[in-house]
Amino acid sequence: AGAAAADVAFVEDACRSTLYPSICNRSLSRYASAIKHSRRRLIGAAIGVSLERSRSVKAFLGRLAGVPNLRPRECAAVRDCLEMAAGGSDLIGKSMREIRFLWDPRSPEFEFHVSNVLTWLSAALTDETTCLDGFSGRGFNATLASMIRVRVTKLAKVTSNALALCN
Repeated sequence: AGAAAADVAFVEDACRSTLYPSICNRSLSRYASAIKHSRRRLIGAAIGVSLERSRSVKAFLGRLAGVPNLRPRECAAVRDCLEMAAGGSDLIGKSMREIRFLWDPRSPEFEFHVSNVLTWLSAALTDETTCLDGFSGRGFNATLASMIRVRVTKLAKVTSNALALCN
């Protein structure tokens, strides 16, 4: 029990450096026993949570884009958001693959790989927040806009946390 508590404490301590520590704790504490005290595994778990959430949002938006009774402006905003979600998901996936190179901080390539991960996660986060911009203003079904906003905001928060943990 002591090791498990120490593993959870490691995750909680790391999550304090994020903008959304409670979300960080909720999404990563279930991986504490696999993370142990490894910063690399912690980052991998955080990016994995973001990737899983990103794929879910992308699938949701894909289903929405096929709804026949959307108004033209709603349809355009959903399609734009879907395009951004797909791009963001690709960038998060690239980040996930890139962290396998983060073994040795003394390696000459280490900073290059860290920089790639930070750049791609930042770009994915930008895509996520840009998606929300398409639903600002009037002329949108409030329920539709709210469903999208809730999902994309949760995604942006876990991506922000992954970015903070990488930093």
